[in-house]
Amino acid sequence: MKSKVAILGANGQIGILILKKIIDSKSFHPIAVVRSKLAAIILKEKIKKKFDIVIADFSNKNFKDVVDCSYLINTAFAAGSSIKQGR
Repeated sequence: MKSKVAILGANGQIGILILKKIIDSKSFHPIAVVRSKLAAIILKEKIKKKFDIVIADFSNKNFKDVVDCSYLINTAFAAGSSIKQGR
């Protein structure tokens, strides 16, 4: 049985590279975690292979969908209005 691997920030530069590396793995089942439906659509267009996507982030209840993963790779970076000025 393949180990589930959640990739947070899967639509970013590093997340896409990791997803591409393990998508055909015989040992791992990647689960791309993105924040929005638009990000999921864009990611599906970039990666022309079949894989699971979960739309979630730390601020909502959908994050429970990745709890049963064996591994979690965090490539997410807070951007835009969520970064506080002066830090």
